[in-house]
Amino acid sequence: MKKMKKSDERYVHCPEFRVIRLEQHKSPYAGLYTEGISICGILCFQSKDGTRQSLVHANRFTQIETLIEEANWIGEGGRCIVYTKNKKSLNPLTGEAFIIGVDFISEMTEKSRCHFKVQELDQEVIALLQKSDGTVLFYKTIEHDLNIVYHPNFPQLECVYKLNENLAYGTLLELKQSALLFDGANWQTLKDHDLKLHPVAYKFLTLIDARPSDGFRSVLIKLRLFAEKFMKSKKNIFCINDTNFIVLATKPQAAISLVPFMQQYLLANDAGCQFYTNVYVELQSHQAETNSDHELQNLLRRALESSNPVIEVPAVFNKCQYTSDYRKTLHGIIMGFNGFLFHYQRAQLGKWIDVDTLEQTCTESSQPLP
Repeated sequence: MKKMKKSDERYVHCPEFRVIRLEQHKSPYAGLYTEGISICGILCFQSKDGTRQSLVHANRFTQIETLIEEANWIGEGGRCIVYTKNKKSLNPLTGEAFIIGVDFISEMTEKSRCHFKVQELDQEVIALLQKSDGTVLFYKTIEHDLNIVYHPNFPQLECVYKLNENLAYGTLLELKQSALLFDGANWQTLKDHDLKLHPVAYKFLTLIDARPSDGFRSVLIKLRLFAEKFMKSKKNIFCINDTNFIVLATKPQAAISLVPFMQQYLLANDAGCQFYTNVYVELQSHQAETNSDHELQNLLRRALESSNPVIEVPAVFNKCQYTSDYRKTLHGIIMGFNGFLFHYQRAQLGKWIDVDTLEQTCTESSQPLP
């Protein structure tokens, strides 16, 4: 029998807030995988006989009932390791600081027959793989050779959730979203609001006048200015519905991380246009600077006019192994985020659909995307 290569094994991807399961002999997958680990808690459940596994990428909106349900699903005598970086978040219901997953252990132990253990993660770990044999591996990069199976509508699912979580913070709880995304054999049918922007979040994009033609920095400035103005208008520093506006106003990285998803939504996942727009706008904004590097400018313009700017623009920087003030400035903006190319690649991982004309589009097949 031919030995299976590591890259031949397929692992199911779990987005933030969601739950994915694995039952041996019910799917072709070899484990469960998640990434983007920051303040979230990653809960890895396994049944006593090892035939059932569950992975929860828990965030501040994850309800304890969801975690107890997974503990009961794996059965009596099962175990769960809660992986955490021990960073506190604010509970969206109470406003109190808590460590996601960890602070639920006492109640979960009381209401289930599962054994819980906490393991602290290295701060640099951003991805985790739970293999079907119970082995757990950690990664400090998502540039690996793992064969990951994403939800058929993953880009839209991720984009809409990120925007709703940040821009409709107080109303997101009203949706009562189902956390279970993969039941061990099949993808679950999504609700319309899983793929459609909440009216509150949509109104926010209108209020800040975010446009498809805006470059990265333009959207970022509009977002930060609105959040800062909103925060100053409030007498109390904490207000349940406004919490994430405070974060966006005071933590630059939070706003920087959100902007690509705002652009992605505005452009209906036209990642090629998103990449081109960002590079073009940055190029235009710096072309009039004194001592500009005209050679580099010309090379970048030609790269943008090529048939594949996503390939040609990074190639320009790779070939230009010299330094200039202009080059440092542009390189820092375009490549420093490591974002434009990254989000272009993420957008290729699934199908973006028009929810308004959707009747039943979410496939219930457990087969990976082609």
